[in-house]
Amino acid sequence: MHINSETESEWNRLREYAQRGFSSKATLSDSTALLNDFGLDSEYSHKKTLSSQDELNANAFIDHIQNKLPDKAQNQIFENNGNDRDLFSKIIRDFLNPHEARAMDIFKNGITLTLSEYPKLYAELSGRDINSKAIKDVITNINLIIDLLGDRAVNEYSRIDANSLIKARLKSGVKTTTISKNFTLINAAIEKVNREYEIESKNPFTQPNIPKLGNDTIKRKIFSNNQMNTLRDWTLENDTTVSKIIQVAMDTGMRLAEVVGLMSSDVQTKDGIKYIALKENKYIGLKNSNSERDMPLVGVALLAIESLDLTQKLLFPNYFDSSKGSFKTTSASNAISKRIRAILNDKKSPTAHSFRHTMASRLRNVEASADALREIGGWKKDMADKYGDPVSLEIRRGYMLKTLNI
Repeated sequence: MHINSETESEWNRLREYAQRGFSSKATLSDSTALLNDFGLDSEYSHKKTLSSQDELNANAFIDHIQNKLPDKAQNQIFENNGNDRDLFSKIIRDFLNPHEARAMDIFKNGITLTLSEYPKLYAELSGRDINSKAIKDVITNINLIIDLLGDRAVNEYSRIDANSLIKARLKSGVKTTTISKNFTLINAAIEKVNREYEIESKNPFTQPNIPKLGNDTIKRKIFSNNQMNTLRDWTLENDTTVSKIIQVAMDTGMRLAEVVGLMSSDVQTKDGIKYIALKENKYIGLKNSNSERDMPLVGVALLAIESLDLTQKLLFPNYFDSSKGSFKTTSASNAISKRIRAILNDKKSPTAHSFRHTMASRLRNVEASADALREIGGWKKDMADKYGDPVSLEIRRGYMLKTLNI
């Protein structure tokens, strides 16, 4: 049976309307949808001038809300001329569904979000899936605040609250640089959502005061030449997904999440040079804008890529969770680090993440230029890098080939 688009749209609207208020939580979408039914939006309270249509829409919405209230409650409001805000808020909460009460609050005061609502909106504004690792990390870090301080509007927290979170994290043994990263993710979500929803609110979590930041950093181990040779030999003797991921990571210096999330379309050839054109995809994000880069394939990384089936969409589908639409990067990291320790017979050996730092050391040892080192590793660029062309693929490949001989 064919249903035209207009009829289907009307059915969708009716289904959406019927589902409103079923949640015990006053969702922003339900509340704004109710306002939209009356031709209103979340910016109504901030408008400096109102048209006659605005006033008609507002009166229709107010009538709708009043008709939801029992006569006794309406009389209480009228007797106080609506001046008793506490009484008005109590009546609204007592007699309306949560989404209706919130719609009235938005109508009077504009949007106010609780902290738990930021991740979903941040995901939508960033064009990322709610189940992506990037958004899950944001949710995890925002929950650190909620678990300790409760779920409130951002401007209801204080600097004292922010400092209490820092103290709690330090007390639990978390490194200062990790705490700094926690706040970076939290603030990225808050600032983007506030900006795009035009929410004027102080954010007490900006510029966190973390005592002795960086002083507790432990220098990450790198692999020795002997360890690298042992790992190379093992990967050449074992044809497994783990061995191929190790090969790509060790001779490109890519982050493990970047390797696991590779797609066949990322493998490119230019002027006879095969390379990885690393870019963000729908399943996995990159750490920052510098992470998008071209890396020539050399050594066992080249062998691994050439042995994979490039007709399939994902290079390492075994680590993709189709039910969640995301890669199992933590699972991959744990499996590979465990395998490395077993191969090297050393419980304290460097981990899978150490390939990246080892590559930086290898490039320095062959006297690679600072520009080439940053471009291969995707490290932060300085002011000089913003001008001129990047180091050519051929020169980058030359440096990477030299690292195979040390």
